[in-house]
Amino acid sequence: HVLLRAPMSLQPTSGSVHHHLPDLLLIGVQKAATTSVFQVLKEADLICGQCCQPAGTPPGQLKEPHFFDVKFGEGVESYRGNYSEEGGCTHWLDASPSYMWDWDSPTHMVSMMPPKWVKTVKMVALLREPISRDISMYNMQKRYWLEHGGATTRLGPIKSILCRYEHGNFPPSR
Repeated sequence: HVLLRAPMSLQPTSGSVHHHLPDLLLIGVQKAATTSVFQVLKEADLICGQCCQPAGTPPGQLKEPHFFDVKFGEGVESYRGNYSEEGGCTHWLDASPSYMWDWDSPTHMVSMMPPKWVKTVKMVALLREPISRDISMYNMQKRYWLEHGGATTRLGPIKSILCRYEHGNFPPSR
């Protein structure tokens, strides 16, 4: 428990439920093990993810609130509402991989961080060797296309986008 300290508690926003800010921000890139790190910490009962969004989701199960990149316009209270003691949580994690490459995320973080949180929040950047990451992303996209029966994407027909690897020959871009 060296990584996590006492939670940053905030005034309750409604009723007797206390809302908190996350103790840990994973700001890694997609396909760099953010989900694996989240699962390991969650299964060890060290952290919870965001609470209850979308409706009906058990407390602490979601790792990517996308507040600093997509939902910042919803306001800080919206973000604070993601992390409550519901479900017995005492430490929280925000693991949105897009924070690493989103241009505005660092500015958004700095603009809303209370001074106490700046001193206690931990940020971990998860990186991965680029070729392996790209291959993993490619496989994820290909699986999605195949599972959803799409022969076409926004980029055009899959056959024109995907390339075949031939041993000893670098595949052409298209």
